[in-house]
Amino acid sequence: MRFEDIPAPAFVTAMSENHYQEGLTLIANIRKLWPQQKIIVYDIGLLEKSAESMRSKCFVEIRRFPFDNYPPYIRHLQEFRWKPLLMAMVLKEFGALWYMDTSVRWKRDRLSVVYSEISCQKEKARQNFSVGLDVSVTKSYRKKSAFLLHAAVSNSIFATTNPDVYAYIPTDIEAIKDESCLSLQAGFAFIVRTLEAKEILKWYVLCALEKDCMAPPGSQVKCSFGRDRFATYASCHRYDQSIINLLLANAYHYNVANYVSSLGPEGAVIEREASLNLSEKDFMCA
Repeated sequence: MRFEDIPAPAFVTAMSENHYQEGLTLIANIRKLWPQQKIIVYDIGLLEKSAESMRSKCFVEIRRFPFDNYPPYIRHLQEFRWKPLLMAMVLKEFGALWYMDTSVRWKRDRLSVVYSEISCQKEKARQNFSVGLDVSVTKSYRKKSAFLLHAAVSNSIFATTNPDVYAYIPTDIEAIKDESCLSLQAGFAFIVRTLEAKEILKWYVLCALEKDCMAPPGSQVKCSFGRDRFATYASCHRYDQSIINLLLANAYHYNVANYVSSLGPEGAVIEREASLNLSEKDFMCA
């Protein structure tokens, strides 16, 4: 894939009412760098007045997430099953997307840095996506995955993944304890519709739809970390984050360098605080 062949990506986020102010902060943040960038906001639980307020913003499109098309447990927002489903819908429509949780804060326009990392990819399906372990995957990639995450956390995939997940997504347990398998934030992704990205997203969606895959019984988000945040299970589960990191690690020989971008903190950071003093000028598109 050449740089110029990457489709114009959609900018997408999702908001429930408890993240509405944080979402406004994201919209205002995007406007500083890209005043006329269209932003798609999926309504996953906004009050009508909040949805109307968002709808009044220029270059913002509100879409109601189609929960009625899915099993009832998809409505359990804190299991984040809706996220891969949303990604699949948008990727099918646009061919590329930036998905951002409402906590993403852009610092500089470094989009071209990310685009250059996946250009010139060969359209070749890679093995070892999710079922069965095939370690014949080459360690040398000319370019990175077309499913890129951007922000790391300070623990391994193993530490924050419910062990019952491995019945659905077999993996190399020792490999996902290693520091080369550092877990990445699932709420900030750039995806281009290539064969391998579609394959990863397929298993991500299937796990979301399988009730006990993304959220095995007894899962809890609160972790009990000890000294070792890599080789010791922290008795917690990070739902979408656990699953997408596991799928990417399996696909790219357990080396996070193959699927983390070079956007860096100079490009964007995660900040879970909302601005409370926004005005209409913060949302201007001119």
